[in-house]
Amino acid sequence: MRRRVVLAQGLDFSAVLVEQWNPLIREDWAPQGSPLHIAPVFFRGMVASVMNEPDSEKQIQRRPTGISPAPLSSGAKDLFGADSAVSESKPRLVPRGQFFGAMVGMLMGALTGMAICWLLGLYDAQWEGVLAGAIIGTVGGAIIGIKERKSRGDLVRPDIATFICVGFGLLPALLILLQGVGAVRGRFSGYVLFGAAFAGPMAGLLIGGFLDRVYEAGQRKSWGAALTFGIAGMAAWFGLGLLVHRMMQGPDPDDLAKEVRSFLVREWRKRPELESVKIQKVSLVRVRNMEYAGLVDALGAGQGVQFSIKVVVEGQGFIAEWKQVE
Repeated sequence: MRRRVVLAQGLDFSAVLVEQWNPLIREDWAPQGSPLHIAPVFFRGMVASVMNEPDSEKQIQRRPTGISPAPLSSGAKDLFGADSAVSESKPRLVPRGQFFGAMVGMLMGALTGMAICWLLGLYDAQWEGVLAGAIIGTVGGAIIGIKERKSRGDLVRPDIATFICVGFGLLPALLILLQGVGAVRGRFSGYVLFGAAFAGPMAGLLIGGFLDRVYEAGQRKSWGAALTFGIAGMAAWFGLGLLVHRMMQGPDPDDLAKEVRSFLVREWRKRPELESVKIQKVSLVRVRNMEYAGLVDALGAGQGVQFSIKVVVEGQGFIAEWKQVE
């Protein structure tokens, strides 16, 4: 059965629909309390909510007044407060990151320069390598510090020192791989080579982690934690540098003198002009890292003779040159 619906001006269409439409939305045709009595009530509420919802295009829009909102108080924050705080703090973070990166780069560059001199056998040029590494590290560290703080901001934990130290640690690792790849003869030697190569980056990761915590604690003004992490980081850096420096030093002069004396005794017995000479004492002093000079006191033909000697340590052996003093 169809019914005609006439809408008067200002009459709610949903109310007319509920009262005049088909029995699906009327509740007087079903027994009270039955499911069929409850369904029209639900359907009627749904229709009323849908029909009364205003169209988005016909909603009342706020007329622009040209008046900007009042500024917030110093302690107030809005939804955009975090972004604005980060954008305003970045210019202040850049100089701090630059200075911190330059300091870390100088320390790690000096250590890397010493390690490269050791790997290349440039023992006498280790301090020149330290100076060159410190200069390059200062510039590189400052650049990394600027880039890291600009891209990450203050809300992220700083990794400036970690990036710098691991990056510089990759240079000795590359040299170890290039020098040792020809000596690999099996799986075990390959594992040893890779372990030795990754010692540099792992040491850099340790030192950089300590130094980054120093920067982070300083940002929080936690000076006790900054001091603790700073001491730990500098101890690791100094200990590694001392180890590398010690590996570029030759043996103790007194210990080397005993080995040189035994060598001269065997060598002089092979030479007729020196076969009758008896060595009494060999004294050496260190001239450079692997270079020594000294005197050999001997007794030949009933009278004392003296020889000047020069010893250069190479690997596990040494080269000795001597000359009789007139």
